[in-house]
Amino acid sequence: IVFTNAARVSKILGSTTFYNLVCTEPNKELQFDATAGVTNSIAAGGRLTLQGDADADDHRVKVRSTVADTMAALALADGASAVVKYVDVRDSDASGGITVVAEDSVGRDANNLNWSFISIRPGDIIVWTGDAGTGWATPDNWNCGRAPVETDDVRIPAGCVNYPVAA
Repeated sequence: IVFTNAARVSKILGSTTFYNLVCTEPNKELQFDATAGVTNSIAAGGRLTLQGDADADDHRVKVRSTVADTMAALALADGASAVVKYVDVRDSDASGGITVVAEDSVGRDANNLNWSFISIRPGDIIVWTGDAGTGWATPDNWNCGRAPVETDDVRIPAGCVNYPVAA
């Protein structure tokens, strides 16, 4: 499903499993259902794509709960992937799945669980630890808590417990 039209708030109500959920519309607001027991999920093999615009803070995709100060559940299944950049996240509980890594985004102190807010600079040195297994895209296998991007300088040292396996 693709969300467009920044002039209107989109409310995602009830429990739904998505294969692909996409919003690349700057300043678009997505509200996830905060009803107890409701979870919106991204299926294994599916992808969450939330990408605003880097030009200004008001060009971020906004991720919200339908009820202020009440968390809405969003779960990424093992094997799901995410491209999340330039978003503004508040009241989101992603603890039912893998960590959602949000690049150059805001929400670190905004009532969110299992979200990792990171900044990426071209040429970052990123070192494999293998602490969480053999998955290349698993954030906990890297020293900085995120998987590599194409501009990183990747290093895989000798002596690791696990080594990456290409999928």
